[in-house]
Amino acid sequence: HAYNFPKVIDARGLDVDLSACDFSGVEQILLTKIARLDSSKNFPKKLEFEDFEVIRMIGCDFCGVEEVKYVNCQKVGLSEAQHFPKVLDFSSCEEVGLVQTDLSGVEIFKGCSKVLKLDKSKNLPEVLDLSDCDEVSFAVADLSGVKEIKFKKGAEVSFWNAKGLPKKLDVSMCESVSFFCCDMTGVEEIKFFDKEQEERFMNRAENFSGKIKYDNVSKIKRDISNGIINAMSSIYEVE
Repeated sequence: HAYNFPKVIDARGLDVDLSACDFSGVEQILLTKIARLDSSKNFPKKLEFEDFEVIRMIGCDFCGVEEVKYVNCQKVGLSEAQHFPKVLDFSSCEEVGLVQTDLSGVEIFKGCSKVLKLDKSKNLPEVLDLSDCDEVSFAVADLSGVKEIKFKKGAEVSFWNAKGLPKKLDVSMCESVSFFCCDMTGVEEIKFFDKEQEERFMNRAENFSGKIKYDNVSKIKRDISNGIINAMSSIYEVE
C-alpha cells in the first residue's frame, strides 16, 4: 500500500512485496525472479518482465500502460485485472491465469506454451491465437465477439458452461475438448477430425443446431500413412 515512490524502483535480487501500491510518477520498475504486484495501479507506460519465475498482478489496473512484455516467464497471474494495453503476448511464457478478467481493449492476443486459464472472462478480442497452448480453459467464459480461435495440435480444451462461441469453430486438431453444458447457440459450423471425435467432444453440449464438418484431408493422410506403415511392416516382418 505504499505510494510517493521515486522515479526508479530497483529491487533486483530482493524479495519485495509491492502489492496494492500506487506507482504514480514512477518511470521504471526493476524486479527479478518473483514479482508481487497484486491490486497495484498507475504503472509506468512501459513494463517489461523477463526471466521471472512468478509474476502476480492479480486485480491490477493497467490504465495508462501502453506496452507490457512478458518474456520467458514461468507463471503469470493476471486474474481480475483490467484496462490492459492493446497487445497481450504470452508466447514465451508457460502458465497464465486470466480468470474473471475483462479483456476490453485488447486487440492482439497470443497464448502461452502450457496452461492458459480464461475461466469466467469476458470481452475477449476477435482473434485468439492459442496455437502454442497445451491446455486451455474457457469455463463459464463469455466469448461473445470472438470470431476465430486457433488451437495447437494435441491441445486439451474446456468450454465447460461457456457461451457466445464464434460462428465457426475448428477443433479437429485437438486431443480433447469438453463442451459439457456449453451453450452453443449461434455456432453455425464446427469442424472435427472424424465422427468418433465428434461423439466424444459433443457429449452434453447444449443448443447446437449448426453444421458438422470433418477434416477429411488429414484423415486421408493418416489412413495412407498407417497403410504404408502396415505394408512396410508386412514386407520386413521377421518370422
